[in-house]
Amino acid sequence: MPLLHLEALPPRTTKGELLHFLITAGGITRAQVGKIELHARAATVEVPDGWDARLVKALDGASFKERRLRARAAGAPAAAAADEDHFQRLARLLELEAQAESRRALERARGRPAAEAERSGECLAGLVIAEESSGLGGRCILTLTKRDRTQSLPWTRLQSGSPIVLWPEGGAEADGRRGVVCERMERLLRVALNEPPDEADGRTLYRLDLSGDEAARQRQLAALERARTASRERLAELRAVLLGERPPEFAPEAPYEPLDAALNAAQQEAVRFALSARDLAVLHGPPGTGKT
Repeated sequence: MPLLHLEALPPRTTKGELLHFLITAGGITRAQVGKIELHARAATVEVPDGWDARLVKALDGASFKERRLRARAAGAPAAAAADEDHFQRLARLLELEAQAESRRALERARGRPAAEAERSGECLAGLVIAEESSGLGGRCILTLTKRDRTQSLPWTRLQSGSPIVLWPEGGAEADGRRGVVCERMERLLRVALNEPPDEADGRTLYRLDLSGDEAARQRQLAALERARTASRERLAELRAVLLGERPPEFAPEAPYEPLDAALNAAQQEAVRFALSARDLAVLHGPPGTGKT
């Protein structure tokens, strides 16, 4: 089946939400939609022959949970949209960086035997799902143990709050689920995931790998979106200055008494310049010239 690729999904998007969006915005039926694979803030969807181009036309730029999605037929180049602004471009680059990090994590996991990976302290292998429940914000809480539940977990750097990726052993990149460790005990470990794995039958073996911190990236994306959508407020004014849409404003330089009498003439001029700035001021100079 052809594949539809969707990017710039809102955080914590579920397959059910995406399916509903495909039906309502794309005009496709539930029975026509094949497998949906979520990865970070991107998704790949199996669609019938001839539907990939139709859905790209309907969904590219469409609003989903107050975000504008990008859609393309899988295999088409992931080029920037013609109307992509500065902040959307930065968000897209952050998504590409996250995808590359996930691929490297999977390659690293596949390249090391389970026993060796566990000795590094950055991985737990041979785990099964002992229990599944729901947590705050609709997150999925999984309790993981060794197949022999009397067996203690080995030493690991995975502690409460550690960002992780949960993979089915031998699985593909799209099968990984990101989350955080929420509890660590002698024989079990609980993790909170945005979305449960496809197979949670208690028989599939999983491995847990220490991951890069997603929280910082999500804060970056939220800040970019905040700056992009600001309107009639100070942030919108500063955005216009930073993007070169209008020049920064300065008040006339006024006399002042420096707090540090040792400042030389150039340093005092820099202070006067900064104090006169109504929007922003940039002080530039080689190391050791007294910027601080």
